[in-house]
Amino acid sequence: MLTKLIANENMKIYRRIRTWILFAILAAALVLMAAILHSNQTSSNPDWKQTLIQQDVGLQKTLSQDTSHMPAAAVQQLQQTLQLNEYYIAHNIDPNLTTGWNFASTAEGLSALLLAFIVVIAGDIVATEFSTGTIKMLLTQTATRPKILLAKYLALMMYALLMTLFMFVVSLIVGSLFFGVAGAGVPTLKDLTGVSVH
Repeated sequence: MLTKLIANENMKIYRRIRTWILFAILAAALVLMAAILHSNQTSSNPDWKQTLIQQDVGLQKTLSQDTSHMPAAAVQQLQQTLQLNEYYIAHNIDPNLTTGWNFASTAEGLSALLLAFIVVIAGDIVATEFSTGTIKMLLTQTATRPKILLAKYLALMMYALLMTLFMFVVSLIVGSLFFGVAGAGVPTLKDLTGVSVH
């Protein structure tokens, strides 16, 4: 019975044109984000290593001085920047280079938009039952109210999973088109706060 209810809820979700409009908006947002990043991307600097070395000298000078007046978080950030710069230099990674994979990993910035779409669908699958009067028909069936709500919840989770997978696949495709697939093996570094550094 629950399987039929879930299938029924999925049919209701994907038969609506607004569901597919949300997919299209998400894809358009990814393309727009890639276009903006591509237009703002600075051309690869052949002297990037020298720039990082000079930055490291300044960071080491700052850290060698009395840092008691600085917040601990600021000192930690300087140390992390120094470590990242040393890693970039040691492994020959240009930190300004954007690859298709790197774009896909930063597309998580659109997760707020994705969450908003899921909330819209969640509200829609409940509200339309009352606005169209189909909730009365559902409740006259053998299914109980908790089963109906559980089916709606599971269908929504399936939609959320599909939308997340769609965002990941499209971001890979868009990133590859705008930034190419070269450098896909370059690691995406994260500082201790978990923020993606590239």
